[in-house]
Amino acid sequence: WELGEQLAQFAMRRFPSDGAFPLLLGEMRLKQERWQDAEPLLARAAELDPGSAEAYCGLGRAALAKGARAEATRWFEHALAQDPYHRKAAQGLYDTLN
Repeated sequence: WELGEQLAQFAMRRFPSDGAFPLLLGEMRLKQERWQDAEPLLARAAELDPGSAEAYCGLGRAALAKGARAEATRWFEHALAQDPYHRKAAQGLYDTLN
């Protein structure tokens, strides 16, 4: 993880207007279950690329992990508005209902 994180952080500094790098680092944080660290990165990715279903889905996953079901629902719905066939967002929305 460490090398991947270093590369993503370098790329974020080198290409500050590209949403792919905060998204990548945010996804890494989600996989590490570092929800609080993931949220600002994913929010930045969504800000830089408002059409990114992945960023909104990641925000939904982070919200769901901290027990904020209503917030997670909004993020998953937003992700599905960007990409109606986004499987992770559909699964996340389903998970908020159970």
